[in-house]
Amino acid sequence: MRPKQAIIKTLALFFLLLATATAGLGSSPLPGYLPDPTATNGELMDGVWVFQSSKVVIRLTPLNDDTRAAYILKRTGARVDPFGPRPDGSYRFVSFLLEIMNRSDGPLAFEPQKCWLLAPPGELKLPVDLGRIQTGYSVNEQEMPAEFTVAGQALFNGEQHLPPGRKVTGMLVFSAPKDDPREFRVEIPLVDSRGKTLEYKAAYATEKRLNKKMKKLQKQREKGKR
Repeated sequence: MRPKQAIIKTLALFFLLLATATAGLGSSPLPGYLPDPTATNGELMDGVWVFQSSKVVIRLTPLNDDTRAAYILKRTGARVDPFGPRPDGSYRFVSFLLEIMNRSDGPLAFEPQKCWLLAPPGELKLPVDLGRIQTGYSVNEQEMPAEFTVAGQALFNGEQHLPPGRKVTGMLVFSAPKDDPREFRVEIPLVDSRGKTLEYKAAYATEKRLNKKMKKLQKQREKGKR
């Protein structure tokens, strides 16, 4: 895609996001943030980040308290969600439902612990899994609560190998970024049969930060018309 066309498409998507945020298109895993079309290589479809190529289809759906609890119930039968907010309502975790479909003619490998949540200027989070949760409690000489043992089965636990046509689904859950960053993004890497890393990025930003980025793109667009 030509630079001018990419800018026009990004601007159009941004204004669509703002116009329809209350209808769910601007859904986010954290209150106060909007999907950021300037820092992703995917498409936003009804609030879901979709990445499509000849090799793979990925869907990254932000989960709120209700949709996360519903998925845990469906996947494990557990009615307790240990990834919910603190008693004061503040968020402890950022959670997504991740679906990966291998549409290539060779195997793909997905290592959840190589996914990152990045919040500039330098905060980096790895997804939690049962092993990391257990280690955290063991370090503090505490026993891991039973609700984590059950609900944790809905997480991605360990490397996933996808032969052609295979689909895997699970939750990606990160500790919430600190200090209310202006933006953050989630990076999802896959490795194909030739050892090549395929990278996918989904981004979020505050409305103020997103407005500044879009104004910059608008200036670039106007400059390109001259």
